[in-house]
Amino acid sequence: MYRQDASELQKVITQAISLFGVPKLLVTDRGRMFEARSFVQWVSELGADLHYITPEMHNSNGQVERYVRTVLKMLRVEAGHRNASWSESLWKLQLVLNITKQKTTRASPISLMIGTEATTPVIRSLVRDVAVSNPMNNREALREVNRNRAAELLRKNQENQDSLVNQSRHPNKHLRR
Repeated sequence: MYRQDASELQKVITQAISLFGVPKLLVTDRGRMFEARSFVQWVSELGADLHYITPEMHNSNGQVERYVRTVLKMLRVEAGHRNASWSESLWKLQLVLNITKQKTTRASPISLMIGTEATTPVIRSLVRDVAVSNPMNNREALREVNRNRAAELLRKNQENQDSLVNQSRHPNKHLRR
């Protein structure tokens, strides 16, 4: 983004919407451009909801927080060391993250979303195919199998992480009144 204002923000988000569709929820900080009346009204007209958070504060989803930290570090490298505009670099970083297989799920986010490993032009055509016509049954079945496997691996990882965190914790003491 060249200017940090609502109209420039709308352009950037419109590009994402053209690829992935309208989100149900946008989670943002309380930056001026996110609270601008024109932006809030535009998001409402799209049928999406806005949810404001405090920057750098963890909410409830540690995986998402970790993902955001990864994106921020990648943007710092692009903007700081390569002197690139972060808004011009974001699409490349998004592509890299979308096609990178994750350690826990053993699948890439794009594979779990549309059922194939792909790059930008192919993603657009596949998303268009899914929206316009019946997708190939094999791809859809494979995607569902991958999603189920990823959900199971995430559940197991959550249990492992919970057990590690809870090892040193002691039960609460109940006070008598």
